[in-house]
Amino acid sequence: MRWPGIESLYGPHLQPTTIFNSEKVWEDLHTRVIEHVRYSFHPPSRCPSHSFVLLPQNIRVIAEYYTRITLPRLTSLLDLTTQQAEEVLSRLVVSGTVWARIDRPAGIINFRQARSAEDVMNDWSSDMQKLLSLVEKAWMGVNAAQAAVGKTKA
Repeated sequence: MRWPGIESLYGPHLQPTTIFNSEKVWEDLHTRVIEHVRYSFHPPSRCPSHSFVLLPQNIRVIAEYYTRITLPRLTSLLDLTTQQAEEVLSRLVVSGTVWARIDRPAGIINFRQARSAEDVMNDWSSDMQKLLSLVEKAWMGVNAAQAAVGKTKA
């Protein structure tokens, strides 16, 4: 969700309402749109002061699809300045929403923790076990098919 699109589409309708008429609330919505995407609508009886609750997504989605991203690319995706992007990302890292490390001199954000050699080898070993199991099942299927073909010829 891009903020300029949200602001142009919904701004004229939302800003005159009593909920979004203050600059602080409008800026809070801007921040939440950057951090969030999905809206979960609730009946007024469950959430009387607001008609919706925001659920975390935008930066989570970026963290899911990117292992590394440059800071300029992140700022362009979020429509923020470099400082704002760093603040939002830092807040989400501190709250435990995402894992990230910022290399400021290089301007690169890493969203994946470095893995130990032992973890890599354990994953590789597990993958090899699964592969061998699949090969064994395929081999047994081929043997069964050949035995069935041999019986029909005899």
